[in-house]
Amino acid sequence: MVTPTYVSPLSTAGVTLNEDLMYYLSSLYANEDINTSTGLKQNASKQDNKVITYPNPVSSMLNLNTEVLNSKIYSVSGELMDAYETTKQHFDVSKYSKGLYILQAKLSSGEYSMNYFMKRT
Repeated sequence: MVTPTYVSPLSTAGVTLNEDLMYYLSSLYANEDINTSTGLKQNASKQDNKVITYPNPVSSMLNLNTEVLNSKIYSVSGELMDAYETTKQHFDVSKYSKGLYILQAKLSSGEYSMNYFMKRT
């Protein structure tokens, strides 16, 4: 099976996405300004107004504006990179390859937040 390559803000960041994922991400960013150098929303750190991630893109330490109860980090292909069952506010992502990742975090309210971040070299 051949994975299509798209000319898009996301592919300019060195990430090749399959058709389903490209459609999903483009629906998330509908009517939003996209930063063409990173492929992320101009204000990507406030994707769901619950958890703010910074810096984005990140090279070593990803920070959150609040502590989360537990969290998981996935690659865009769905591979679980790390899972944490303890309260965290800082994540060392220096070992990850360059690309797009998803942080899923459980808040103290019981709600879940999903934030996208770009790992750079």
